[in-house]
Amino acid sequence: MATCPPLLVAAPPTEAFAGGLFAAARFPDLPPDGNGNRWECGIEYEAETCAQLSGWSEVCPPEVPEDKPANLQFPLVEGGPFTAVLGVQCPLVGYTLEEFERRVRNAFQLCEQRTVEEIFWTGSEGNNSLAGTVGVPSTCFVPDGITTANPLSITGGVSAIEDYMGSNYCGTPVIHSPRAVAAFAARSNLLVGNVGRQTTPLGTRWAFGGGYAVNTGPDGVAAPDGVAWMYATGQVNIWRSELWINPDDLRYAFNTRTNDVLMYAERKYIVTTECACIAVPVSVSCDC
Repeated sequence: MATCPPLLVAAPPTEAFAGGLFAAARFPDLPPDGNGNRWECGIEYEAETCAQLSGWSEVCPPEVPEDKPANLQFPLVEGGPFTAVLGVQCPLVGYTLEEFERRVRNAFQLCEQRTVEEIFWTGSEGNNSLAGTVGVPSTCFVPDGITTANPLSITGGVSAIEDYMGSNYCGTPVIHSPRAVAAFAARSNLLVGNVGRQTTPLGTRWAFGGGYAVNTGPDGVAAPDGVAWMYATGQVNIWRSELWINPDDLRYAFNTRTNDVLMYAERKYIVTTECACIAVPVSVSCDC
């Protein structure tokens, strides 16, 4: 057993966990200057991936049917803003203020995905909720007769999702699930691609979220042990601001009386999904 004090060294490099929401989402550019901060009040756009086309029989000579339908209105996709915050208060001993700021930035960027996932799933910050709450249930479609007392297998769940999304969405869907589902999906040969971005055999993207561990159903009630909720949505878009350090003048972060530094890192986000949504409970029991 060593009798001398341990040596303080810099933390070894590490990487954020893979396979989560950020791997499955798209990150559109923020609106150009001129609309400045307006995006922080919310985002809306008209989706082109929700159309249901129709057809008619071709005849010769050609005839244009009198009842050719033109009933599509591009649905409006909306997203509300929320903010993720990391506050750090530590002694400054052994670091400059600039080194301390780099550590705060790194800690935020390593862990922000999990926080965004949880807020997106729950709607806890007044944003659009993926899973719904007890007070405001989700409108996601749930197949008849499928409950947490009668969950599907992973294969059955993915089958139901692919069938529903194929009939109701024209883009590439995203399946959102707790990370515990990944091992069972791999066992069922439902993971294709590398760890950074994985899909089903049909190309539907997986988002195995660390923040999805809340594992609540469309009624806001947590699933029992051995059951996980999987949600599928249309494309996920995430708009996010630059990372902001407060105070921006590092001198004001240092308390000369206590030799402590108090520093905050903050970033604003808006998360949207398109058109369709389905929720299915699946078994994550080793007896499956």
